[in-house]
Amino acid sequence: MLKLLVAPVCLGLAYWNYFAPSPLCTVPGSFGFLSSMWVMYVIMAAAHSGPWFTAIAQAMSRPKG
Repeated sequence: MLKLLVAPVCLGLAYWNYFAPSPLCTVPGSFGFLSSMWVMYVIMAAAHSGPWFTAIAQAMSRPKG
């Protein structure tokens, strides 16, 4: 179960850091979308999304009856 929580938590942190970036985790200057940590959190969510694909594939392969 814990493996399934990592990706949504990372996406939530990405959302939070995109709209309310922390001054401690923000690079000053004109770096555009790379000036905050939200990109890293999106990459972490993608890296930890494997258990979701496994769970969805298992749910789709179950008989409907």
